[in-house]
Amino acid sequence: MQNEPNAGNTASNRPQTPARLVGVFTKRFIFPESNPNGPAAICTKKPIVMKALFVSSLFLLLAAAAAAQHRFELRAEAGPVWWGQRLVTVDPGPGWRGYVLPARTGGHWLGLTAGVAPASNYFLGLGLGRLAMGEARGLAGFGHAEWSPGARRLRPVLHLRLGYSHFSRPYARGSLLAEPGLGLRYRPGRRVTFSLQTGALLTQQVLLVPLRLGLLF
Repeated sequence: MQNEPNAGNTASNRPQTPARLVGVFTKRFIFPESNPNGPAAICTKKPIVMKALFVSSLFLLLAAAAAAQHRFELRAEAGPVWWGQRLVTVDPGPGWRGYVLPARTGGHWLGLTAGVAPASNYFLGLGLGRLAMGEARGLAGFGHAEWSPGARRLRPVLHLRLGYSHFSRPYARGSLLAEPGLGLRYRPGRRVTFSLQTGALLTQQVLLVPLRLGLLF
């Protein structure tokens, strides 16, 4: 009787074509529920990992800011979140428990971001946010980058947030988070700056539209 070939060795010997690499990336990150050992599974089983990574990264950011003598900024923000649309529609089958975020349900966002400003019109930081949509309550950790032209008191801002979100529901899972957006910054004095931002928040396979009012120190 011939021994069957080892499936793991066969898979590892396959050529890594661009199409195969895209498929692996999609399975691991875009639809992480299909990969029980991926980074999303870690966030699903241990959401505290996100908090630990954020705190440790924040300390590293503070140390880098002190060493480089860049200006440090702390931002608190809050605001409503509106439903946009669902990006992926599932054909219900056996074992399917439903969507993580309820459809056509508004919510709110609370967040805290800390970072450095290498120049007067740049900002790089790390953030931690709480997103509530109906009965779903989620935690998000993300990197935050901003650019604004000029150094006037009132100026437009472009921003990008990239990170991960996790919702505390029985069938919840981790998901990529991405948000390109724009807004305004107003600095009436030297110590305090106000910000108003919106964007296209993509996470948990849905599109959301947040409106955040922020206070920077």
